[in-house]
Amino acid sequence: MFYQKHKSLIVILSVVALVVFNLIPLSTAIIEWPAGITIWFPYFYQAEGIFLAVFGLAMFAKRFTVFFFMLGLTGTFVHLLTPVYLGDPKMLLIFWGLYSLCWIAYLDLRQRHMGLIMDRRPPVRQMLIYFGFMVGAISICFLMTVIINDAWGDVVNVPNQVYGILIAMAVIVPTLSISVLKIIDMIGAQHFLALLIGAYYRPVEREKIVLFIDLAGSTAMAERLGPLHSTNLIARFIFDASGIFRIYGGDVINYTGDGLVATWPKRQGDRPLLAILALRDRVRGSISFYLREFGLVPEFRVGIHSGKVIMSQVGEEKQFLALYGDTVNTAGRLEQMNKEMNTRVLISGEVVSSMSKSCKEMLVSKGLTNLKGKGDSIEIYTLKKERGEED
Repeated sequence: MFYQKHKSLIVILSVVALVVFNLIPLSTAIIEWPAGITIWFPYFYQAEGIFLAVFGLAMFAKRFTVFFFMLGLTGTFVHLLTPVYLGDPKMLLIFWGLYSLCWIAYLDLRQRHMGLIMDRRPPVRQMLIYFGFMVGAISICFLMTVIINDAWGDVVNVPNQVYGILIAMAVIVPTLSISVLKIIDMIGAQHFLALLIGAYYRPVEREKIVLFIDLAGSTAMAERLGPLHSTNLIARFIFDASGIFRIYGGDVINYTGDGLVATWPKRQGDRPLLAILALRDRVRGSISFYLREFGLVPEFRVGIHSGKVIMSQVGEEKQFLALYGDTVNTAGRLEQMNKEMNTRVLISGEVVSSMSKSCKEMLVSKGLTNLKGKGDSIEIYTLKKERGEED
């Protein structure tokens, strides 16, 4: 969870460390030390390459896998159609390695607030940004490949047909990769393969923590802001919420207009609470933004319960994964009960029982409560009031 939360910082620090290391002009040096110890510096560079490969796969396994799968698929198709020699395999490996890093960085930026800003641009401007980035990435990676291999003299000898094929592949591969990744993200990486093979055609029972989150006062907010601005506010809030829940290991199942439903494994009782606290801090840290853009700061209600849920595939053409069962209904009722109890977060005792001591200390019991439609009463908890908060 730590590396997910601080992924960008880890990447930046690692790249800086590698750049500094590579400034040392010892790529071919062999040093004999007095004690008979021989240091062959290329070993360091080989180790560096292994580190980069493992690091990249660990941090961005899904994206690298999709990118290189599409590269292999496209390359095979091109080879079958036009069996042209595309050049030195080493240079091709370097180019595609660098080019994949550019697109991994692009995709990472698109999943942050910059991506939300870009999505709000007119379609023509989005396409211009996309192809502008592509042209820049191809140019920079080509230049770096030539410099690394000291192949300036070979550039003019490469047939134009080869350049045409490589440029076409450089356009097609990331475009296909992004399309596939969007489909995976829409379905959910945890469920993509299962839905692909039809594993959820028959309902499946699982033990899950279910979280319902909804914007408070969304009807009044829509009347005050109008449909356009209220939709923009909801989009910003859901963007923040879904991103934070994923960082904390949550599985965002579906969206509910101005909220969403997420799940965690039943044993991970701390994570939903920590995710809610992180989202609260995110909203508080964005107060000036919300006031400037919308004239108000959004508030949200949360209900969390755990138990058995039924997961099933719904629909034929536009398929999605749906949750059913008493656990889901209870989480939804807890979210709604916040209105009656003048609270923002209500958590059932079932979830609290799986929390660590430090998380339990953040909560206060509201006693046993009978929920509408349930025969048995359940104990519910809410967050302790912070100093300075109103009752």
